[in-house]
This record gives sequence, C-alpha cells and structure tokens, in this order.
Amino acid sequence: MPTLALITVLYKSDSVLEDFFAGIAMQDYTGYKLYLIDNSANEITTSLIAQLVKKYAIADVEYVDTKGNIGVAAGNNMGIKKAMQDGCTFLLFLNNDIFISQTYLLNEMVKACEVHTIVTPKIFYYDSGLLWMAGGYIDKLKALGVHYGMKQKDAAQFNQARYVTYAPTCFLMVKTSVVEQIGLMDEKYFAYYDDTDFVYRAVKKGMKIWYQPSLQLMHKVSSSSGGDDSMFYIYYGNRNKLYFIKKHFTKSLPLSGLTALVTAGPTYEAIDAVRFIGNHSSGKMGVAIAESLANKGANVMLVIGPSSISSSHSNIKRVDVTSAEEMWKACEANFSKCDVAILSAAVADFKPKNVSSKKIKKTSGFDSV
Repeated sequence: MPTLALITVLYKSDSVLEDFFAGIAMQDYTGYKLYLIDNSANEITTSLIAQLVKKYAIADVEYVDTKGNIGVAAGNNMGIKKAMQDGCTFLLFLNNDIFISQTYLLNEMVKACEVHTIVTPKIFYYDSGLLWMAGGYIDKLKALGVHYGMKQKDAAQFNQARYVTYAPTCFLMVKTSVVEQIGLMDEKYFAYYDDTDFVYRAVKKGMKIWYQPSLQLMHKVSSSSGGDDSMFYIYYGNRNKLYFIKKHFTKSLPLSGLTALVTAGPTYEAIDAVRFIGNHSSGKMGVAIAESLANKGANVMLVIGPSSISSSHSNIKRVDVTSAEEMWKACEANFSKCDVAILSAAVADFKPKNVSSKKIKKTSGFDSV
C-alpha cells in the first residue's frame, strides 16, 4: 500500500513529461503511487506515458482518462478520491511542468509533513533561476495569493524555514486529514484560484503551511495554459477572482467568528411556592442586543430570565433560567467560550434567606420573610 500519492493533472503536457518522469524516478523515496489525471488524453500521449513509465521504471502508476477537459480542480479531486481509497497518508499536488534535481526531495517532504501537516518547498523559475515562490500570504484587499520573493534573486531572507499562510499547489504536500477537515477542491474554479481557495480554507481552519527552503525545484511556469498574458489566464484568472471574493469575503459579516454571551430579562427569587421577588424587566433590550450581534454574524449565547419575548435567529442559542443562581451558573459554564459578554439582565437585588415549599399564609403581625 502506498503512503504518498503524487497527483498531477495533465493537459497537453507531452513536451514537459520527460523531465517530470526523470525527476520522480531519481527520488530515493519509493513508497508512492503516481496518479496521472489526463484532461487531454489521446493516443500520442498515452503511448508517450507508457514509454516513460517503462524507461524510468515507475512501479506504481494509475493513468486516468477524464474523457474531456474537466478542469484542474476536478482532476485533482479525482486523484484525491483514488488516493484516499488506496489508503495513502500524504497527498502531493504537483504540476508536471517542473524540474527536480534533489534526489531526497520527496523523502524530506514526507518527514516535514509528518510534523507540520502542510509543506511547501522553495520554487524557482526554470528559465531564469529567479525565485518564483518562497512561501506566501493571502492579500485580502486584492483577493490574491502573493508569493514572497517572486522574480527576485535568492537571498538569505528567503532561507528561513517558517510557517506561511499561502502556497500554490504547484508542489504542495498535505496529510489526507486536511481534506477530511476542509473537503475537496472547489470545482467551480475549473483552473486558477482552486489552490488559493483550498489553502485559504485550510488556514481558516487553523492549519499552517510549513515553508522549507532547503527543499527546492524549478517550475516551467504556465507551459500548458499559455502564460499569464494568454486569453485562457485572463478569462479564468479574473472570473475566479470574482468568485473567490464572493465566496469568502462579500458574505463575511463584521462579527463572523465572534462568540458573545448576552444576559437578558429579570430573575425571580422564590419566597414560597407562589410568591417571588422580581421586577418588571421584559428582556426586550437584551434580546434586541442578541439579535443585533447575530445579524452581524456573531454566535450568541442568550441567557434569559422569565420573558415572553421570543428570539428565532439561527445564530442565537437561548438558555432560559428563572433565578439569579441559575443565571450565574449558565453564564459561568459558557463564559470561557465567549469573546465578549454583555450583561443586560435585570437581576433581582434580594433573595429570601429561607424559601417555603408551601404558600405562606398571611397572619397577624407577619411583616418580614
């Protein structure tokens, strides 16, 4: 059973496959299975792949003809599903327009991924030797995955291993647990931004990307799509940026992710089985506060005393209480889980020292409880 899945999506990739297979074959790590997902299958390509598999003695290969161009995201998803069915622990998304010279690259990537969950190497332009990517981050204002060091000469500042918040799937290794937590790639992207979306969802879940600069390869950038000035890139790059913004930012409310505790209404302190000490608070203000927070995206724990005011917002979890002690216990149980607390309840100022289990009968001279 393979431990590592190498997932690459082909599209008119014949001219780059020789170097691709050569780089895989030179690896000292052998516990992998290569999944070739072909979006442009034809007799010439299938014959070439058969020759290269034999020439470079790639032992475990699965070739998939997608019967048409289903897109990069869907192609990767097809590979992910097959890899997980085969019991792989690690998934390596890799372009086939790459050149690998380090024999230990896969071995060290797996070691790093065992510790860090998501790992990316340093990547250079194939033709110029300049940096293409030394880690990166998501620029939310531009809705863009930004590469550190892009088109710069390599320097000491790019040689520090560290966590980053973005890396493309040109060569990205993840544990299968990442997919289990965030789901498959979004196939609506077709091509471009599918990896930005995938990585952004992982980071939002609290995952980190480990950038390991000692591990390196070269990228023959956009050899299959025509480059950044091609009509293909211009269309899908702009189309998918708008979709990415709509999906992740325009729906975001200002308090999304915030958890709030709100108290509301009066509390009733029992005197006997019938009477109580209370006040005329309706709970209206506290419920209004809770609903305002919920409308702005917050998750609200509403602890409310006796009140006829209803609250139906899906972001509000209502806890009904009667006494000050019950309100205290409900708040204490949830306080540590909240980012903010707004205590607007009209809690009773007094409570009887002793509570009668029966109605206290009025008697002459009875003037205290």
